[in-house]
Amino acid sequence: MTKETYTVTKLAGPYVAGHRVSVGDTLELTENEARYELQTQAIVRKGEKLPSDKPTPELEQIQANARGETVTPAEPAASEPTPAPSAPTPTPAPAAGDGAAKTSSPASKPS
Repeated sequence: MTKETYTVTKLAGPYVAGHRVSVGDTLELTENEARYELQTQAIVRKGEKLPSDKPTPELEQIQANARGETVTPAEPAASEPTPAPSAPTPTPAPAAGDGAAKTSSPASKPS
């Protein structure tokens, strides 16, 4: 198997793929060794932009699933436009002669 070079990010813990690491270290890993670490943003391929300190929503979901928790999507940021709520569509009343069932009260029945 061929190995690629990866750079350790700020989101990594003290170990990546079984290697003790620090931020900025480089590792030679196979595709299988790197798969999980790439998903958790602990590493990036050498030369790629390092992620920000804050995990992506996808990573937060993966981490929550691993802890057995459920995560609700975050509220949109203030800079994102919020769609206006749509008014409910009124339901038209049935017409008088449309075959609607007629009810009669017991007092109105002839004796």
